[in-house]
Amino acid sequence: MRYFILIGDGMADAPMESLGGKTPLAAAHTEAMDTLARGGRMGLVRTVPQGCAPGSDTGILTLLGYDPRTYLTGRSALEAAGCGIPLAAGQAVCRCNFVTVSQGRLRSYSAGELSGESTAALLDALRGDGPFSALASSLGLTFFPEAPFRLLCIGPAELLGELETTPPHEILDRPVNAYLPTGPGGAAMGAVMQEARRVLAGTPPHSATDLWPWAPGRAMALPAFASLHKKRGALITATPLVRGIGALAGLSLLCPPGATGDPHTDYRAKAEAAIACFEEGQELVIVHVEAPDACSHSRDLPGKLRAIEAIDRQLLAPVARYLSRVPSRILVLPDHVTHTATGRHDAAPVPWLLYDSSEKKIGGLPYTEEAAGRTGQRYEDGTRLIFDFLE
Repeated sequence: MRYFILIGDGMADAPMESLGGKTPLAAAHTEAMDTLARGGRMGLVRTVPQGCAPGSDTGILTLLGYDPRTYLTGRSALEAAGCGIPLAAGQAVCRCNFVTVSQGRLRSYSAGELSGESTAALLDALRGDGPFSALASSLGLTFFPEAPFRLLCIGPAELLGELETTPPHEILDRPVNAYLPTGPGGAAMGAVMQEARRVLAGTPPHSATDLWPWAPGRAMALPAFASLHKKRGALITATPLVRGIGALAGLSLLCPPGATGDPHTDYRAKAEAAIACFEEGQELVIVHVEAPDACSHSRDLPGKLRAIEAIDRQLLAPVARYLSRVPSRILVLPDHVTHTATGRHDAAPVPWLLYDSSEKKIGGLPYTEEAAGRTGQRYEDGTRLIFDFLE
């Protein structure tokens, strides 16, 4: 038996007036998903347990069978693991986005999709600035490039570990002064932000005006996926957060050339990598695609529709064709809801579809949030879905 899991990050959404009351998933042309759904099963799964903030950290941990209430110490800890940055005892880490602030409001959580090259250049400018470097050193802070438009900040747990922060993608067009970091380390990080603003204003033209810290976390560990599920697997992703979950779980990690973790990713390259894993004897392959979530945060509805359709046509369809020749199971689902209208995550249950080559069903419904909620099984404990899938 071969097992394939496709995670469309933030693919689920709410009905939108501009789409005639449909969600982007329902409005997009998704022949492969709909074909599998009509021949398989659907339902809803709660990927974000009660009391947890909605996001890929909570959602993907749940989907892999790990209760985030037990294991999660903070989103940034996963990203540090994904970047191969160890955290020593007494250390913590937080994300720092380069963002665009204009007239006191946050206009872009990614500084207009700042490139990796520009991010590296801006980090060099910060490190080379005497006052900024001196302040960071006095606080015990070290910065590392982590992804396009983002850094990781490593420092003392008493400073970073207790920060209270707000994700920048959740406050688009809102006054930033209402969401500055608070808690024991809030004043110190506020000073770092002020120095960063000064440095960024004095560097060559670019779209980044500020450095925004958020999602602090301490070192964490996970039981091995192979021990938990009695199966080894490979994880294909270009997103550091997801790579960190895979690294801590002991999954084989792949990032094929062209996979970027943004809407410009090479979907076909991910499909080819998944098929190559199966050809090499891998029993389970998990593919994560960030693009729908990124488009939602940018409130880019046409982009989200294109991303969903590309996932379906360029990634799922060729893998499903390959697996049609062998006994197989395919699971397709988002990790959480992301509203394109607001750019914010939501903890609502998400639709899953499961196709088993040994179970033939005819005349089912297409894959949509509404159909999954109306016809299928609901998992309130989202960690149970993967156990049932892999049985």
